[in-house]
Amino acid sequence: MSNPSKKVIKLHEFAVVEDIVKTVLEEAGKHDGVTSIEEVLLEVGDLAFLNPAQLIFAFNTLKKDTLLANAQLLIANMEARVKCQECGYTGAMEPEGGEEYHFATPFIICPECKGPVDVLTGRQCTIRNVRLVVDDNDDKGGDA
Repeated sequence: MSNPSKKVIKLHEFAVVEDIVKTVLEEAGKHDGVTSIEEVLLEVGDLAFLNPAQLIFAFNTLKKDTLLANAQLLIANMEARVKCQECGYTGAMEPEGGEEYHFATPFIICPECKGPVDVLTGRQCTIRNVRLVVDDNDDKGGDA
C-alpha cells in the first residue's frame, strides 16, 4: 500500500525514456525472430530540455529484463534553428543568457536584429534508428 503523503517525483527524462522504451519494444514486436535490440539512436534538439546523461541513466535503468537489456543508447544533437519575424534571418540561434536556459524558460531572439523568432528545429526528441538482432533462421529483419 502506498503512502498518500509521500510524493513521487519523476524526472522529465525518465518519463521521456519510458515512452521511448515502450515505442521501441512495440516496434520490435512487429518483427519475427527478434532476439534482442543492440542500439537505439535518438536525435535530441537543443531546446528539448533533455540532459543526455540523465537520458542514458534512465535508459539503462528501464531496459533491464527486456529485449533492450544489452542495448546502447546513442544520442545525436539537433541544433536549434530559427527564422526571424522581422529581418528574415534563418539559421542557428543562441538563447539569451547562454547555458542557463536549461534551467529556465529561454528568451529566444534573433541573433542579427534582436527581433522575435519562430523556432524551426531544436525542440524534437526523435527515435532515428533501432538496430534489432534477428534469429539467423529468420529471413526478415535488420534495422527497423
